[in-house]
Amino acid sequence: MHVVRCFENTDITHVDNTINPLRDTETIDTELMLADLESLERQIQNLSKKAKSNDIDAKNDLILMTKLTEFLSDGIQLRLANLTDEERTRIKTFNLLTSKPVLYACNVSEDDASNGNNFTKNIFNKAKTENCDAIIISGSIESEISILEETEKKEFLKDLNLEESGLNRLIRTGFSLLDLITFFYSWS
Repeated sequence: MHVVRCFENTDITHVDNTINPLRDTETIDTELMLADLESLERQIQNLSKKAKSNDIDAKNDLILMTKLTEFLSDGIQLRLANLTDEERTRIKTFNLLTSKPVLYACNVSEDDASNGNNFTKNIFNKAKTENCDAIIISGSIESEISILEETEKKEFLKDLNLEESGLNRLIRTGFSLLDLITFFYSWS
């Protein structure tokens, strides 16, 4: 999950002194790709020894890892890379960050919590092109909700034109993204 700042507030500084969620996500993506490259370099070094001893699986993994390294070097996140279903299944064992599904959580001001803003529109467009999910959440609202009683929470959300808390949307979207389900078992 990428929590992306999608609000302006002069009291809260940004490391780049400007608010640009797309730039921020690209920075994180670059850092994750560099981490994957480093991980692949270590794994390739270890596999090279096995491949020399005619280990077929090691040779196949080495070929795949080299291909993945090329994608990353070209600035392509592995979840967006053109890979076969078999390759996608195999790379799960490599534990690479850019192969994981992504959820963008657009942190907005209270005023933008129900409909978003131009920043969130840009992030939602990015998510759509990357076949990812995005949600709108307001950290300040979630902070306020956390100290309220259940009945007060519902009234507070209603006053803000919100059907549910951002945390609930986050959980539901995360479950869907990871293809998880919840089931209840009764011991009676």
